[in-house]
Amino acid sequence: FGADKIHNTKNLVKLPHGPGTWHNRITSFYMTKNPAGYNTQGLRFGEWVATKSYQEQYRIGLEIMNLLK
Repeated sequence: FGADKIHNTKNLVKLPHGPGTWHNRITSFYMTKNPAGYNTQGLRFGEWVATKSYQEQYRIGLEIMNLLK
């Protein structure tokens, strides 16, 4: 990815940290293997997402945020 895609305000969502927070649930999801609805081929979800294009990562990220609200 180009720096302009990574380092811009459209690519940031500020979340509170700590046990039971949305940030904690998202982080836990990204650490799991084969979470519901995704075949990550034995990889942790975050590792699997990293193999996708920027557009797919963005779309999946929004999907996960909606899933874990």
